[in-house]
Amino acid sequence: MCVDAVGGLITREQYFNALHMIVEAMGQLEPDSRVCVLCGDNDHQAWECDLNPVKMMLEAKRQRGEWRCFHCNETFTNYAAAREHFGGCDLEDAACQLKCRPFGPLTGQPMRMTCEADGTAKAKP
Repeated sequence: MCVDAVGGLITREQYFNALHMIVEAMGQLEPDSRVCVLCGDNDHQAWECDLNPVKMMLEAKRQRGEWRCFHCNETFTNYAAAREHFGGCDLEDAACQLKCRPFGPLTGQPMRMTCEADGTAKAKP
């Protein structure tokens, strides 16, 4: 089963449209004086176009494979390990940045902010 970016099934029509765009882009492999054959803009050509299915595929492969922490420089190639280190949302501290702070009657326990479903943050030991 093929699923698109928003969770729906990818249709035959979407595959045919992507194939058509690839064929069109193959006609503009070198710089020329024409506009982009995919979107019609005049500031780039097909190989640079964000609508180019091959460019999108290569970018997705590049992004999917690796996450690097700019705090500790550790690299993660597994999504679950990266999520464990970075947390589930932007409000959370990276694991390498957790400080030991007082938390209730306990002291010296790491405290991490977690994201609630409503978008608010909550402290978690």
